[in-house]
Amino acid sequence: MTAARHVLIPLKEDGRTATPLPYISQARFVLCCHPRTRLVRPECAALLGVEAGTAPLSGQIRMEGKAILNATAAPNLATSFGEFRLYPGRHLLVKDQEPVAVGSRALEILIALTERPGELVTKDELISRAWPNTIVEESNLRAQIAVLRKALGEDQSAARYIAAVPSRGYRFIAPLSRSEVKIDPVEEAAPNNLPKQLTRPIGREEAIGILEGRIQRFRLVTVVGPGGIGKTTVGIRVAEEPSPSYQHGVCFMDLAPLSHPSSLPSVLTSLLRLPEITGDPISLVSAHLRDKHMLLVFDSCELVLDAAARLAETLLREAPGISVLATSREALRVEGESVYRLPPLDMPPLGAGLTAADALAFPAIRLFVNIEHRAITRIGS
Repeated sequence: MTAARHVLIPLKEDGRTATPLPYISQARFVLCCHPRTRLVRPECAALLGVEAGTAPLSGQIRMEGKAILNATAAPNLATSFGEFRLYPGRHLLVKDQEPVAVGSRALEILIALTERPGELVTKDELISRAWPNTIVEESNLRAQIAVLRKALGEDQSAARYIAAVPSRGYRFIAPLSRSEVKIDPVEEAAPNNLPKQLTRPIGREEAIGILEGRIQRFRLVTVVGPGGIGKTTVGIRVAEEPSPSYQHGVCFMDLAPLSHPSSLPSVLTSLLRLPEITGDPISLVSAHLRDKHMLLVFDSCELVLDAAARLAETLLREAPGISVLATSREALRVEGESVYRLPPLDMPPLGAGLTAADALAFPAIRLFVNIEHRAITRIGS
């Protein structure tokens, strides 16, 4: 076997091979596969001494008696740099044991750059990697590089990890190391992007208990109430409760910032770290979730009510292991929906003449005092 010529072998989702791309590496021999399929192209099987077909490649490729990179891109093979750890085989970027939210294409670009540290990776190579068999404008690549830099906490004026080579491409410039690591329990746990709550909800114990029971009995539960009453806080607390029903995790989707209802399926696609496609994203999400057991949290549905209802209805029909917990000012009006109207917190009666200590027995007063205390603390700091 000769190492005179190496190839980067991109593979399609159905296992068929795309056109090989020239690839020279510092390693003696590197086999690069699609990050999700890991399939070996038949014409390379004899050269590599492995079995072709649909089975993932396992074991190490050896050449001249030396162990080369593990071609499985196994889940526990990691590339470490700075505060980050990248798992190419899991398509996962982690910082301080927390997954970093970054889209699938930006992540694919990062994987491509870290495979060749210090080397120029041309724009054409990166576009072919992130958008296989698709013609896209160069502006799409610049946009994904910007997303990646933001996720890595850098800007173009002070590049720590990714340096642009004008008119040519990009280099990964930070020191890195590759190793087989023991996956931390936090990193191995089911995906969960729920926002962190610093304090427990005040006066919502009864509501939380009721909703925890309902989400076990109904696949779609909607928490309904006016703005500012605490629907999101209660919903997150309910979703935080560990459940064997959600072995594939919890996905939280904030719908408040969406300006176009049609973008909702694409946002969910990105949150689930699925490849971006030019077709119907709902079909992609449905196929991905069909054999999963997950809880989807649709927060603040009121501005995109019809789109949220259609998406929930489709996913509940196509993916029998999925449950949806929604918060909204209105019910989604979907078949099988269980609606819980979140009541206001208890207030003391007007003119009751209570002492401060007596007033604090009412949840609304405790919440008000808690908010004021945090505001004063922030001003003082």
